[in-house]
Amino acid sequence: MQEECNAAATALSLSDTWNDAGDWGIYPKGCFFTKGINLKWNYGMGSTAPCAEASQCICKCSGTAAPTGRQTQQLMTSGASCSAANPVCETIYMQEECNAAATALSLSDTWNDAGDWGTHPKGCFFTKGINLKWNYGMGSTAPCAEASQCICKCSGTAAPTARPRQLMTSGASCSAANPVCETIYMQEECNAAATALSLSDTQNAEGNWGTHPKGCFFMNGINLKWNYGMGSTAPCAEASQCICKCSATAAPTGIASPWVPPSSAW
Repeated sequence: MQEECNAAATALSLSDTWNDAGDWGIYPKGCFFTKGINLKWNYGMGSTAPCAEASQCICKCSGTAAPTGRQTQQLMTSGASCSAANPVCETIYMQEECNAAATALSLSDTWNDAGDWGTHPKGCFFTKGINLKWNYGMGSTAPCAEASQCICKCSGTAAPTARPRQLMTSGASCSAANPVCETIYMQEECNAAATALSLSDTQNAEGNWGTHPKGCFFMNGINLKWNYGMGSTAPCAEASQCICKCSATAAPTGIASPWVPPSSAW
């Protein structure tokens, strides 16, 4: 029923709660949400088009169909998509859900900018550890990346395990120093990593520096820094130790040796 479609969209807090009706053979029959933007009601009952990421079927379920596990949110820095990075994860296509996921992850930006970008992953992503974005360009094939982290929703079984942090004193980047490690791009995550490593400074100072490694680093064994200058190619060094997050298998045997600062610390 057409009216029931509107009511279901309202119950799901979708951005569009008043459907457009049509007879489409290329879309699923009944009520569906297209491209995370428009509510549609297809009265073409002969359609055999399936539910899809770009045309999400809106369904009514019995009370016994309540999910057994709570969904969690995850940031993916690699993989062609959320499901490619983790089979129990999905791309977030709805704009409102993108904001909610960013809030759940305690990101610095929880209100997305929308656009149609072919150079960024489709759906919800976090760019350069600063800006929340929602890409409604469903034709994009850009993968999840460190600079464009996909925000995914995952089943309860996909809750991530704690990832050890490590200080790197050499290497062009965290992944160059250790293939199972990644640069920390989020400002809040930088503080948390410093706390986990019991560093003397756990509140970062931010800046755009071309002479220091991008992301989170520990300066002169004294100061925690967060470099949002994503164009920097400065390597990890003893004076500018990269703070990295690594897979559980990469747990270090010891953190980098303390660096003795010069008489005039920067």
